[in-house]
Amino acid sequence: MIENNHNQGNEDQIEFIARTVADVAVRLEHVEDRLDKLEDRSITSEFRQDDFEKKLDNFVTKEDHQEVMNTLDKILSIVQKGSDESTLQSYRIRELQDTVDTHDKDIKIIKEKVGM
Repeated sequence: MIENNHNQGNEDQIEFIARTVADVAVRLEHVEDRLDKLEDRSITSEFRQDDFEKKLDNFVTKEDHQEVMNTLDKILSIVQKGSDESTLQSYRIRELQDTVDTHDKDIKIIKEKVGM
């Protein structure tokens, strides 16, 4: 009977150890699942960071912006000069056209007096 009790005690301990190992295995599975999720998040985060860095490469710096603005100022200055010159030329053409019209009238008068 003592041996039975001793065997029963060993069996109880083995059963307890088996349950404990099974519980630990279940917990390890949960831990592995959580680690997998964290790894997935980490990979996703790395992709997001890579995307973010690529997008940053496409952003304009203050220096780039200033260079563009300076170039636009130069272009605007050239266009304004061209516009001013065009206005001046239009005025000069009108003056010349008036002079030509006056000369035409004078020539007609001279032709009439000369008999042409």
